[in-house]
Amino acid sequence: MNTILLIFLALPLATVIISIALQKILKSPILVSAITFVVFLIIALIFNNFGLLVAAIAYGILSFLTAYIACILCKISSERASNCNNGCNDNCNCNEIENALPSGNNGNSGCMCRNYRRRR
Repeated sequence: MNTILLIFLALPLATVIISIALQKILKSPILVSAITFVVFLIIALIFNNFGLLVAAIAYGILSFLTAYIACILCKISSERASNCNNGCNDNCNCNEIENALPSGNNGNSGCMCRNYRRRR
């Protein structure tokens, strides 16, 4: 029972978390999945178990999918941030933030988009 929980719950969850962290560091989904696959392959070879070899392949695929989704989300986030840096638009919620912040710098307040706009 403990082995089943380990294979179907703990290791996939750890694979997802480690894949996201490695993707943020390495910025390459293929490299992240290769590292994950090699680690699980070494574990499978140490324990000399064919079931772990199949699991290593599945975890490698899971790692690639997770890293690729994290890559896409980072690209979307950076595009949104670059749109915010080009000008405060409604996507940045700058008007709500500026209204909540006290004014400074002769009536200017800092926008979340890293731009300064004059309060209306």
